[in-house]
Amino acid sequence: MTYNFLKTWGNENADLHITFLEEAKQQLIKYGFNENKIKVLNGLPVNPVFMDNSLTKEKARELFKLDKDLFTVFIMSGGVGFR
Repeated sequence: MTYNFLKTWGNENADLHITFLEEAKQQLIKYGFNENKIKVLNGLPVNPVFMDNSLTKEKARELFKLDKDLFTVFIMSGGVGFR
């Protein structure tokens, strides 16, 4: 969980709520969840496979058939939705 989520995303019967931010923990407490059942990770867990920096910008442009001289922006969104 991150900050500014709906109360219904939590479950009062859960053994543990895992959040990435202290602000999310405070929001759960404000919603009435047990503070002892909330753990803050202080950042997103990242699978080591995503830490491979061997793919250079040039190789990525070639792999995805992107023009090397064209300014390119990569946009991604989270699980809440994006329009």
